[in-house]
Amino acid sequence: MEKNSNCFGCGACECICDVGAISIEYNKKGFLEKKIDDNKCIKCYKCDEVCGLNYHKQAPNRMRKSYFFVNKDIYDRNVSSSGGFVKALADYVLDRGGVCFGAAFDEDLTIHHIEVKNKNDIYAILGSKYVQSRTDKTFINVKEAIERNKLVLYVGTPCQIAGLKHFLGDKENNNLITVDIFCHGVPSPKIWEEYLSEYFDKQNIRYIQFRDKTLGWWQFRFRIQFTHSEYASYYRPPEDPFIKSFLNDIIINDACLDCKYRTKEKYSDFYIGDAWNINKIKQNMDDNHGITTVVVNSKRAEEILKEIEGKHHVFEIKLEDGVYSRTELFEKKKSSEKRDEFWKLYDEKGIKRAISELEI
Repeated sequence: MEKNSNCFGCGACECICDVGAISIEYNKKGFLEKKIDDNKCIKCYKCDEVCGLNYHKQAPNRMRKSYFFVNKDIYDRNVSSSGGFVKALADYVLDRGGVCFGAAFDEDLTIHHIEVKNKNDIYAILGSKYVQSRTDKTFINVKEAIERNKLVLYVGTPCQIAGLKHFLGDKENNNLITVDIFCHGVPSPKIWEEYLSEYFDKQNIRYIQFRDKTLGWWQFRFRIQFTHSEYASYYRPPEDPFIKSFLNDIIINDACLDCKYRTKEKYSDFYIGDAWNINKIKQNMDDNHGITTVVVNSKRAEEILKEIEGKHHVFEIKLEDGVYSRTELFEKKKSSEKRDEFWKLYDEKGIKRAISELEI
C-alpha cells in the first residue's frame, strides 16, 4: 500500500474502505493523512486504487473557455471572496432540489466539508478558507445523493475533487457538478488551531472571515469577530503572521509543493479564482467588489453557465487571459531554507516563537 509521503488527505481511501481500517488523522506537522489499522486491513488494495498518488490516468476534462463572472446580488457578492460565482451555482442546484458540499468552519473553528440543503445555510460554505479542510465522509454522502437522483454540487481543492472522482469511479454523471479553486496550497490545520490559541482569546471568537471586503476587494482584510464587546470585529492586515506564512509557502502541505494537479487537464467542471488581472483585460469593469474568473472544463459546465448567465453578469474572455497566462497556477513550488527552518523551530519552540525568530 502507498506510503503517506505527500498524501493529499482527500479522504477517498477512508471512504472506499469497507472494513473501517483507514482513518484520516493529523501527522507531525498537523496535516491530514491516512492512517491504516493493520489489525483491520484485509489487503484488498481498494485504497491504492483511489489514491491520487497512484492514479496515472489522464484527467477527463480540459480547460475550454474562460469568463469573468459578477453576481448581481451585491450582498452575495460582498460575502464571497471574489465575484459570488459559487453562490450563484449553489442557488441553481438548490432551486432544483439538489444539495451542496463545501468547506465551512466547525464550532471549534476547524474546517470541515459539510452538506447544505437549503439557501439559509449556503453562506457557511462561501468565502476562502485558508486551511486544509477535512472532507470527513462527504464523498459517501455525494454517492448516496446521486443514487437518489439528486443534483449535487461539490466545491473543493483540485486534489479533493480528484479524490471524489476516483472514489466515484471516474464515471461521467450529469447529476454531479464539481468546482475546484485556484489553489495556492493548504496550510496545516494544527498550525491554524495553535495560531488562534496563541494570538487570540480563542474561546470568545464568534466568526472568522479570511477575506473581508469592507474596504474593498483590493484591500481585503482578515476579520475576527468576538462574542464580547457587542460582537466587535478585529481586523488583521495582510502582514498577519498566519496569512504571511501561508502566502510565502511556509506552512502549506508538503504535497502542495509538487502538486500533480497544477495542469490544464482537470477533474472538475469549473475552475475558479480571483480575477486579479481584470484591469489588464476589461477597462472600467472593476468596481472594487470582486470579480471571479470562471474556467469551464466540460460540456456540462458550458450548459450550466448558459442557464445562469441571464441572472448575472458573464463576460467571455480569452482562455489565455483567464488562466493560461497565469504561470503561478501551473508552476511547481519549491521548498526554502526559511520553510525548513520554520518547522525546525516550531518543533522546538512552538508557533509564536518560530514566526517571531524567523521574522516572517
